[in-house]
Amino acid sequence: MQNTLSQFKENIQRAKKQVEAALLMVEKVDPMIDVSDLFRSQYVFAVSALDRFAHELVRIGMFEIAEGKRIETQEFNTFFKESLKSIKSIKQLETPYAQILDKVVQGKHSLLSFQQPWSIAEALSHIYSGDLWEDIATELDSDGENLKARLRVIVNRRNTIAHEADMNPMNPGFLFEITVQETEETIDFVEQIGEAIYKIVA
Repeated sequence: MQNTLSQFKENIQRAKKQVEAALLMVEKVDPMIDVSDLFRSQYVFAVSALDRFAHELVRIGMFEIAEGKRIETQEFNTFFKESLKSIKSIKQLETPYAQILDKVVQGKHSLLSFQQPWSIAEALSHIYSGDLWEDIATELDSDGENLKARLRVIVNRRNTIAHEADMNPMNPGFLFEITVQETEETIDFVEQIGEAIYKIVA
């Protein structure tokens, strides 16, 4: 799973560097340049990085369970209840069993998003039996409910940007304000959540 963490951190760094580039543009080119849309794009990118990270952790973790390298969870067994029956009956397949299951996971999860706290916990329950958000809170010396509330706000803002062009319905024709501080704090928070998740489930 180490490669998954490395890719997540690389994606987070990409978001941070784009914010830095936007600030440099204002400083070196024209202080009147509106770079707020660059902040919005990296806000969305950071949440996408977490989504991708959760998908990969689940995929690899379930693959490892199928190979006997991780302890099975109840959700793992439920997920494959029907798939296992059909796969086990295909004796002539030369493809290793775990690889077949890996394709099943990718197929079933490909249209799902793992961004909201509940969806991340539900997804990771396939490879982790503990109370994810309480364990994240312990890792970050914080409160689980507060962490979930903050992530919900971030994801909802991400959805407003991605699906509603960040338009403010209470002020037609204008966008919600976004600042460099908000963007940087969001990226940092997402990074902390991702790293905590890795320490817990890897």
